[in-house]
Amino acid sequence: MMKVYVQNLGCKVNLYEAQAIKNSFEQRGYEVKEDFDDIDVYVINTCTVTNKSDSKSRQMISKVKKKNPDAIIIICGCYSQINSKEIEEMDIADIIVGTQGRNKIADYLEEYLNLGEKKNYVEDNIDKNYEELLFDKNFDSTRAFIKIEDGCNNFCSYCIIPYARGRVRSRKADSIIKEIETLAKDGYKEFVITGIQITDYEDNDIDLIKLLEMIDEVPGVERVRLGSIQPKLLKDETVERLAKLKHLQHQFHLSLQSGSNKVLKLMNRKYTREDYIENTSKIYKAMPDSAITTDIIVGFPEEDDEDFKESIDIVKKINFLKVHVFRYSRRKGTKAYDMKGQIAESVKKDRAEILEEYQEASRHIFINKFIGNEFEVLFEEKKDEYFEGYTSNYIRAYLKTDENLHNQIIKVKAVEKFRDGILVERI
Repeated sequence: MMKVYVQNLGCKVNLYEAQAIKNSFEQRGYEVKEDFDDIDVYVINTCTVTNKSDSKSRQMISKVKKKNPDAIIIICGCYSQINSKEIEEMDIADIIVGTQGRNKIADYLEEYLNLGEKKNYVEDNIDKNYEELLFDKNFDSTRAFIKIEDGCNNFCSYCIIPYARGRVRSRKADSIIKEIETLAKDGYKEFVITGIQITDYEDNDIDLIKLLEMIDEVPGVERVRLGSIQPKLLKDETVERLAKLKHLQHQFHLSLQSGSNKVLKLMNRKYTREDYIENTSKIYKAMPDSAITTDIIVGFPEEDDEDFKESIDIVKKINFLKVHVFRYSRRKGTKAYDMKGQIAESVKKDRAEILEEYQEASRHIFINKFIGNEFEVLFEEKKDEYFEGYTSNYIRAYLKTDENLHNQIIKVKAVEKFRDGILVERI
């Protein structure tokens, strides 16, 4: 029996796809391993969101070859979709697949074993239909990632992903519900709804909100989390419907990218800072315990000191649980790559450090609001003396206990701020 190791790089969508690839090999009788050693077939699911991601993908390909020169190496994902010729020139990969055809990787391997010919299966024209991936098992032991769509229509000026993933293609709602039903019966309690642009999900007359209402009624589902959403989703009626969902966890990743309208326009983000502030206010009003997390890029072309101050100002205005701060990285193939006004790396570094200080202050204020409150926590793993898990609004909770609380939802009280979250006690 051949041993297969699947290495995932990148986002939660990639993680879902890597798990599906593992499934496909298990169903064919291969032994899927979780350790890196003594492997016959390596599958590397790559990322290309930044130049650094490309570099990590190349490093992993070289590392695998050095680790086991005789192993079969399969490269798939976003980096290979954009740079398949570059991978060919490395002369390491035996099989190259892009962001489609991943449901055929086991077939491609068996063809290689029969014929012994290296092959590049990457196609420039991405299929307009959603690619269903075989899935009957989730490899995360407490939460299941559920992919509902692929692709993006936004074409932000800094982003290569629409070129790597293609336009939005939505998965059939009945397929999504069937997968969730199967995983709920297997004991999964939390389901994370993921995709490249889930806000644009649409299966005939079923949009994202209707889909969430359907998921909310699936027996066994106790928690539902949303991946990143766009401000345009948050119309008054939509927020009201979200607030009525029994199992939706009140944590929303609402990507900002900049607090400056000038920079947002250069980024081709289709909202203003005023839109963003209004939408976060709607969330807090309808669901007061909500946590909002976001992404902000510093050092985008033409971002001056005033633009940066506007990003700081919005972090101070909105009580974020977490701000993921990124330094702008020039990405070949994007509109922003050729923009005038590129910012020096030293300035990006300084701005990132300053914004990190403000985001830490925001996080501290947010967490302190909930000291003394009661929560339900889904516990995941034990480290040292503490079992760790997350509250409904995604604050990390630590409970000192000798019990095995893995995959259990326990009612607790927040005692004090602790490490990066809260120390809790059972009620």
